[in-house]
Amino acid sequence: MIRRLILLTTILCSPASFAAEPADTPPSGTASTSAGGQAELYLFNDSGWTLIPGDQIVTDNGIEIARLPRQTYVKLSLKSGLHSLKPEPPLWKQEVRFTAEAGQHYFVVVAYKPERSWLMPLTEAPLVLRQISEEQAAQLQRELKAK
Repeated sequence: MIRRLILLTTILCSPASFAAEPADTPPSGTASTSAGGQAELYLFNDSGWTLIPGDQIVTDNGIEIARLPRQTYVKLSLKSGLHSLKPEPPLWKQEVRFTAEAGQHYFVVVAYKPERSWLMPLTEAPLVLRQISEEQAAQLQRELKAK
């Protein structure tokens, strides 16, 4: 629990990155390059507990690419080029933009943190969507279930 809290604090306190930082290798247990000239996106839903669980929906350039139950992740193939990831519905204007390059890996976390809506209602939105480092992704991959 403490490790998870530290990881979440690190993710939430790090500045949002809008330029992709190519990763040399994906999280443990996966191949180092993607096939067919595609990039790979690891999308993590690290949402906290809620009375009524709901999936986090993420769109890429307006098209739904994932619907993730809480505490799960998925690996997706992306075409090279500009990508704009947003939660659905886009209530707080969160967006992750990056230019995907063939053979590269990108890591993004989406998380609904209900405690933020009442602890800090004027400072932070309860929904988080941001690009994370490969190290942060590897930690989440160990803790979450693959979808």
